[in-house]
Amino acid sequence: MLLPLLLLACTGKEPAKDSDEPGDSGDSDSGTVTEPIWDWCPDSSAFIGDSSWTGSLSITDGALFCSSANEGRTLPQEKSAKSRLRLIPGSYSLPTVEGHHNIAFPACIEQGSAGPALNGPGATDVSPSTFAGTTYTYLNGAQPLQSGDQDWTLDHTLVLAGPEGQSPAPLSINGKENDAVAGTGASFVLHEAGTDPYALESMAYAPCMDPTWDENIHSVQFEGGEIEIHLYLGLNGLILTGPSAFTKGKGTLDGSTFDIDSFYQLIYRPGHHHFDRHFAVLFDAPIGDACALLIEDLDYQEGTTTATVHTATCDLVALEARNVTSEDIEIR
Repeated sequence: MLLPLLLLACTGKEPAKDSDEPGDSGDSDSGTVTEPIWDWCPDSSAFIGDSSWTGSLSITDGALFCSSANEGRTLPQEKSAKSRLRLIPGSYSLPTVEGHHNIAFPACIEQGSAGPALNGPGATDVSPSTFAGTTYTYLNGAQPLQSGDQDWTLDHTLVLAGPEGQSPAPLSINGKENDAVAGTGASFVLHEAGTDPYALESMAYAPCMDPTWDENIHSVQFEGGEIEIHLYLGLNGLILTGPSAFTKGKGTLDGSTFDIDSFYQLIYRPGHHHFDRHFAVLFDAPIGDACALLIEDLDYQEGTTTATVHTATCDLVALEARNVTSEDIEIR
């Protein structure tokens, strides 16, 4: 029902590195975000479940997730899809017996401001599967949310694992990537009720930042200005494009400087496996007639000049083309 949880990597990966970049405020060693829980969030008592269940879920303070960029969307569609998911810290019991269960996770959504709120229990199907002495317990379900007159659905998939015949090991959700070695983890997708969770408008959540991701710094000079783009990239899967975090866009336009690190002002649309890259930066205040800058068609390789630059409206409609004079990329 949901996007696949775990994918094998196409390539190897260098050892993890420390990071003090935006996106992991307060916990640079783990890569998780520990900003205060939003005022509109419920507390852990909003959990709906059964204390007799033998599975165990631990949600930490760092369990904040960001909507993933989708290579099928346009930049304006990416802007509209921006949101974040916060899971409320606590310890919760999970069902491990095959069958249908009523369950709801305490969670809250931000879409620039308060997003859809929990609206009753959801439904989860539990399906254990044993392979080579290990039992994997899959929990696939959905819970209802509401925002005004609009109904929403938050889909979830959780995977626990443990030795055959025993209760699965506790699962921890901490805002980091799933455990590809153990085969465990969790994924969440927000979509309007009655719509396809695979639709372009749906919001699949991924870690906001991880210190193992490579930092790609694009530098583009153009007529009337320049921009430096900081993009963090995780590993691509065999099929799906890897996770990403666009953390900073800074530069000048027609003599005015800008330095943007706000999640909702930095828009990124990847091509497949990030081979081509498209960005929008929304300014704090208009610069001349421009509310934003579009930097599109960047290449992942060094030594190429493929980028296009346009000033744009606040809705990311192109206004004026600016001739690109140079382009560079540095990977850290």
